[in-house]
Amino acid sequence: RFGRADLDEAAGRLAGILRDEGADLLLSYQPNGGYGHRDHVQVHHVGKRAAELAAIPRVLEVTMPRELLLRVSDLAHLLRLPGPYERDLVHGAYAPRATITHRVNVFRFARQKRDAFAAHRSQIGASGLAARVFGLLLRLPPQVFGALFSHEWFVDPALPTGALRRDIFD
Repeated sequence: RFGRADLDEAAGRLAGILRDEGADLLLSYQPNGGYGHRDHVQVHHVGKRAAELAAIPRVLEVTMPRELLLRVSDLAHLLRLPGPYERDLVHGAYAPRATITHRVNVFRFARQKRDAFAAHRSQIGASGLAARVFGLLLRLPPQVFGALFSHEWFVDPALPTGALRRDIFD
């Protein structure tokens, strides 16, 4: 599994690909992996190290506004959707809105995004909260799914917070 991969080996392989492709931007995860998934945490460590090795000038960390997750959790609880709803878990997940530097509209890619969700066999076929959430999301009508996932958010640790940028290359 990737979560147990050797950091230097994985970072070296990724750095080689980044150099071959002439990349000047890398998308990765935050140190907490978003919601703490060990593979996502490892993606952060490998990505950070690979960016150093390949001299990639910018690394954007994928995130979501924590406040949005709290509202969605409260709404799901109110609608009596299958839980659990542990607000304490959300408080350490993703990023506070004030730290987010980029908000990119990806509505036109909703179908591809939904297909990517469906391809997460380790999440869909598992038991537990993540499997229930993925299953629920995939049962949503395409228009609702598209509206819910119309944006992606990023943190650029090298940039000051403030006005949200609309393009990852800004």
